Amino acid sequence: MGYVERSSYLQSHFGLTHRVRASISRMLDERTYTIRHGLAKGMRRKGGLGFIPSWLAAGLDSTPEVRLFTNLALAGKTVFDVGGMQGLCTLFFATRARTVVAYEPNPTSRERLQENVRLNGLENVIVRPVGLGASARELELVFDPRMIGGASADDRISRQIRESSAGCRTERIGVVRLDDDVSAQQLPTPDFVKIDVEGMELEVLQGMQNILRKDRPTLYIEMHGATTDDKRSNARRVVEELEQNGYTTTHVESGAPVSAATSHRAAEGHLLCSPC
Repeated sequence: MGYVERSSYLQSHFGLTHRVRASISRMLDERTYTIRHGLAKGMRRKGGLGFIPSWLAAGLDSTPEVRLFTNLALAGKTVFDVGGMQGLCTLFFATRARTVVAYEPNPTSRERLQENVRLNGLENVIVRPVGLGASARELELVFDPRMIGGASADDRISRQIRESSAGCRTERIGVVRLDDDVSAQQLPTPDFVKIDVEGMELEVLQGMQNILRKDRPTLYIEMHGATTDDKRSNARRVVEELEQNGYTTTHVESGAPVSAATSHRAAEGHLLCSPC
């Protein structure tokens, strides 16, 4: 019974295949190789299982996310990768866009992201060591070391990790508003923003109001929440925020349009958000 309780966070947020792959990946974390499938195919990487041949990779070359990113017209544009993790999307964007700004507040993930950027000799990537939110402050980032990509500063998700994951770890991180960081760091304004922040999606949007209203970037948002109800509530608030800023939203996996009234469709998966 105790094992089930400790495993409930991983089981409720990640499928069995994902958990198995993460477990194997941890055992091979120091291996450096050339990626053989997915968005960053042909690039160098340390960690992960990207050395597995495509025919063993369970369709990772043909997911809705891969198809959408591959078809983006990014030449000459600036991409913000908010929640860069170990940099797989950052590497891909850097081969297509003029500039990539990657936000990764977790020191462990950020160090690996920077290492992967160096392995590929990329000079158009800026790595910011902070999280994004609705206000400038410090937060506690909580994560299960068995699934470091699930690190979250969201109250409900972090509480769920603490209560159900044995040996969870914490990091004190700085959080800033994106509007403020672009100004303070003299960053180029984004044309495309990928947001994968484990429950903090609404806060990120609230902290980039000037960018949403003036610069009008296209957004790609991965939806999260501690429970199904939390995911639906979060999706509704995110879609409402986007509508208030003049954005239309499409559910990537189904291709269906999403409004505040139909936001339950967006509780799982990803959103593509375009300025009207």
